[in-house]
Amino acid sequence: FYQPKNAFLMITGDIDENTAFELGKKHFKDIKNRCEIPSVHCIEPEQNGEKSLIIHKQSDVEMIAIAYKIPPFNHPDQTALSAIGEYLSSGKSSLFERVLIDKLNLVNQIYAYPMDSIDENLFIIIAICNQGVKAKKVKKEILQLLKKLKKNDIDSDELTKIKNCLKSNFIYSLSSASKLASLYGSYIARGDIEPLWQLSSRTNSLTAQDIKECANRYFNKDKSTTIILKGTK
Repeated sequence: FYQPKNAFLMITGDIDENTAFELGKKHFKDIKNRCEIPSVHCIEPEQNGEKSLIIHKQSDVEMIAIAYKIPPFNHPDQTALSAIGEYLSSGKSSLFERVLIDKLNLVNQIYAYPMDSIDENLFIIIAICNQGVKAKKVKKEILQLLKKLKKNDIDSDELTKIKNCLKSNFIYSLSSASKLASLYGSYIARGDIEPLWQLSSRTNSLTAQDIKECANRYFNKDKSTTIILKGTK
């Protein structure tokens, strides 16, 4: 795993420390540094208005993607954002599945998830419309559901289910040596492992109010970008 000005090699599995270091020396000690690795960091200008784009391309159905600006991976709100992703689109009982697929029959697939990177990133909602359904209608229904999330607390049973899902996802990431290496390495490569230590406690302390406040903070029209794919005639 790479981090500017440093290099990390993470080893997990049935191996002892001495053997690991000996193998590392054997394969890497003769590789010389050729130059200083630059640390490149750019900050995107603040978005001050809604952006929208329509793409015309051969397609049998319309598609829509809505993206909202969110903070970096190590921000405390990432836990609530992950919980919102679970609530909106994880599993058959999720809000989007129940309403947009089962009840209204508008879409056949829909996803909602936060991107967790070293810089500010996006909470993304992507939907594939059913044949004959307009993406603008789907967008209207999505925004209505987000509006309800911003106004109302989710019930205690739903909150418990969301927290259990977050915990099980974390446990699953520890289920093999490769997954463990990927988990730890992803935090080390981004330069801050502290959020990993805090993940369990932040999940346990998550409240319905936290989720509602987070939805109001980031699902902001002026910080959103919408892309619609329309089929060519």
